[in-house]
Amino acid sequence: MKVTEQIAKHFREIHFGDNWTTVNLKDSLNDVDWQQATTQVYGLNTIAALVFMQIIM
Repeated sequence: MKVTEQIAKHFREIHFGDNWTTVNLKDSLNDVDWQQATTQVYGLNTIAALVFMQIIM
């Protein structure tokens, strides 16, 4: 399995809460508004970009 496939699998597990950390991405991001999600910090990816990448993979 490619690294990109592993990352995508992990993000899907995070989103649906089926991973070892028992984190549910949807519940974790419930209180994040669009301004926070689209704000770039220290040149890193935004929350919106990371979630978008998770959805399309």
